[in-house]
Amino acid sequence: MTTVFTKTGKKEAGASDKDWSPDLYQEKLTPKATLSQHCAQAFTPRRIDDCISDERLERAYKGVADLVAKYGEEFLPIFQFLDREIEGRREKASLLMKAKSISLE
Repeated sequence: MTTVFTKTGKKEAGASDKDWSPDLYQEKLTPKATLSQHCAQAFTPRRIDDCISDERLERAYKGVADLVAKYGEEFLPIFQFLDREIEGRREKASLLMKAKSISLE
């Protein structure tokens, strides 16, 4: 049997429009459930400072520094990322303190 494509969709040759309709397959094509709120949050990109404490970040920084010292450039991109993150946090804290001191003047 030959398959024929029409404006309304795909149907088999010889079958009438009454025999086949995209509406019949709509239920199969529609997702049964959406992601739960928890799953949606798990896949939402977040900044690292939203979920990792400064202390934990410092420990990771020191640990990766040891890896770089021992194995060389292989771990350097991770070290650079952590270095930028720590410097960014320090700069942010410094600017917040500066803004507060200015507002108190």
